[in-house]
Amino acid sequence: MTRIQMILFVIALVFMNWMPARAALPEKRIGVLFWNEAPRYTDAKKGIVDQLKIEGFAEPIVQFFIVNADGNKAKAVEAVHTFTVEKMDMIISLGTSATLAVTRDVKDVPVVFSSVFDPVASKKAKSWQSSDNNTTGASNRVPLSMPLSRLKEFAPVKTLAVLYTANELNSVTQLKELQGLQADFQIKIIPVPLTSAEDVTQVLPEVMRGVDALYL
Repeated sequence: MTRIQMILFVIALVFMNWMPARAALPEKRIGVLFWNEAPRYTDAKKGIVDQLKIEGFAEPIVQFFIVNADGNKAKAVEAVHTFTVEKMDMIISLGTSATLAVTRDVKDVPVVFSSVFDPVASKKAKSWQSSDNNTTGASNRVPLSMPLSRLKEFAPVKTLAVLYTANELNSVTQLKELQGLQADFQIKIIPVPLTSAEDVTQVLPEVMRGVDALYL
């Protein structure tokens, strides 16, 4: 089952709990918040909304309130406030930052998330078995042992520079996972902190002189 199929299955269960028969459904309101225009968010948003409409969950049964946060935390908070005022029956959040904005204030409405790297580490779920709250969804996390294994097959890499952003939870989580795999793959992880996109061009030449490979 793909992530989109999983998300649609969860949403369908929510709809089933609303009313026993689709024909009797009154208008329901769904808020959709995606973090920015990155393809992973826009593709997920389009896939979820389009498939819901194909399944019959379109106007007048459902009214969608779709908001792009434009990568802005203040705009995401404003969108969540609007969802609350407009009394959404369910909220779909795409991306870790968008999901954090939603779950910070929404405690009594079903929240279905997608493209969240680690819902447990970001404290959106109690465990991988159950969120133990009003949220559910799908993660796009891939065990980093997989790319490390492929890297070792490709070349005898001994040192790996990892570019990361200290104030981004997903970035730090990946760094820590890679550091935990050093002994298993006999690769030394070299953390390279970044504060802006401009840092990449400044530090990259020097970093590449001392390592075998680079993880972005």
